[in-house]
Order: sequence, then structure tokens, then C-alpha cells
Amino acid sequence: MSTTPPVITDAAPSFHDEQARRRRTYVILMVVHIVGFAASYPLYLWTPVAGVVAVVLTGVLPWVAVLLANDAGRRGGGRRGVGGTKRTLPSTAGATPSVVVVPRHDAP
Repeated sequence: MSTTPPVITDAAPSFHDEQARRRRTYVILMVVHIVGFAASYPLYLWTPVAGVVAVVLTGVLPWVAVLLANDAGRRGGGRRGVGGTKRTLPSTAGATPSVVVVPRHDAP
């Protein structure tokens, strides 16, 4: 059972919560980067191809970490309401656009 209350609003999370999520994402990915990069040398001694693959894979992680840490919660297509349903406005597809004609009063 989840201890987190359901989201019943479209309000953004607090600045503190958002910063904590970003920091946690960045730190986890950088720890994986450091461990993978440190393991690349023993892998290279065992099989050079495995070492090179480890360096290439971990070399991309800092870039990915920055992109994910700077993501402002846009993943998942927006916030979800109670029961996991996405809260959206009704669609206006197929509706006829309204045109308002405003007379010009610049003629003498």
C-alpha cells in the first residue's frame, strides 16, 4: 500500500521536492558513471572490446544525467489525477472556429 496521497490537483510540486528529485537523479547516474568507468580498465585487461564498450557507455552518462536532471517533470505526459486518469480539457477537434469581426474606426 502506498503512503503517498493521491494527486488531486494540477499544481506543480514544490521547488524543494523538484530540486531533490533532480539532484537524486543526477547523483545516481554519476555514481553509475564513476563505477562503470573504474570497471572499464579491468574489463579492458580481460577483453579489450569489453573495456572499450564500458568506456563508451559510461562516457555518455554525464550528458544523459544533465538532460534528465534538468527535465522539469515533463516526462509521462503531465500530471495524473485521482485514480491515475490524465486530466485534460475536452477536445475541440472538428469544431468550427469562431470568427469575430471588429469594425475599424480609423476612417475619417
